[in-house]
Amino acid sequence: MNMLSSKVVETSEGGVMNIDPQSFGKRNKSILHVGKNGEVVFDKMISYDYGVLAFPSLTKACGFVETEYERTGELPSAIVCEIPEAKKSPDSTISIIRSKDPYDLIPFILTSDHYSESDRKFALGLNVDDYFAQPLNAENLDFRIRFLTTFKGLKRKSQQEMTNFENPKNSNLGVWGFKRTFDIIVSLLALTILTPIALLIATIIKVDSRGPILYRSKRAGTGYRVFDLFQFRTMARGKVTGSGRLLRKTKLDQTPQLINVLRGDMSLVGNIPLPLSKAEQLTKDQLSWRFLAPAGLTGLWRVANNKTTEEEMLILDIKYAKNNSFLYDVKIILRSIPKIFRPAEI
Repeated sequence: MNMLSSKVVETSEGGVMNIDPQSFGKRNKSILHVGKNGEVVFDKMISYDYGVLAFPSLTKACGFVETEYERTGELPSAIVCEIPEAKKSPDSTISIIRSKDPYDLIPFILTSDHYSESDRKFALGLNVDDYFAQPLNAENLDFRIRFLTTFKGLKRKSQQEMTNFENPKNSNLGVWGFKRTFDIIVSLLALTILTPIALLIATIIKVDSRGPILYRSKRAGTGYRVFDLFQFRTMARGKVTGSGRLLRKTKLDQTPQLINVLRGDMSLVGNIPLPLSKAEQLTKDQLSWRFLAPAGLTGLWRVANNKTTEEEMLILDIKYAKNNSFLYDVKIILRSIPKIFRPAEI
């Protein structure tokens, strides 16, 4: 039973409007809507069994969530807030939804009357879970709420069980302590051996073109933890440099990723380190499994057929997340050796 099904809320003093007072108590899912279009959202979502409570401000909605959680221990299915109201809200209110346990488990979605690039950037800046423009697509919104609910739960579980890969539990989903120890030993040894080569590469990059030696890109790792992936820079002004072409062909541009392994951002063996733009596009509940395993220098994705599609690679990621073990890692490393020393196509 959803938290809001336990009581009907109709109060002009608090500015809260129960849009569906006759049937609200019978519904299993609830949306707290902030803004002027609460009735529109209800008309869209009623066929998906959502009740809707409309609030004039995000502060009042958050106050209601805190009160109801203390009273019932339950959370709403989602908070949907119109961007003008979000812009009026104090940072402390938004911080409650985004980072305070357990309210950060609630899908937090911003909407606007029409698509606007500035609104999209504003939503991204607040680090909300999604941004929708009117007219709302009810099927997409329902699917996104269900996905985010599942993903946030799995993310919380993975963070609790696998913080820094040092607190594994007796499950194939855990990243075992021995695996982490192996990562540290091998990455330290490899970095020691490759330091002279790395210094030479760094010198060549500086001579070849202007810019930093290392290129950093945001990637999603275990539990959707975001980290900077290190690579030797291979481009300048949008074009591959002479040295960059050689580095890509020999895969030496990936050598700095050993630093990521040493830091605990990645493992020697794991799933493909997805760019955030790709990670945010995963909209199937089952794909949340892939983030219960670490990103890796190699993995099933590297030893697979070169013609493997993105969807097939994600299936491989899920397979690894469910079955990883130290012996499994050893087998993947042995299968990766021929791939590592095979020249890459530019």
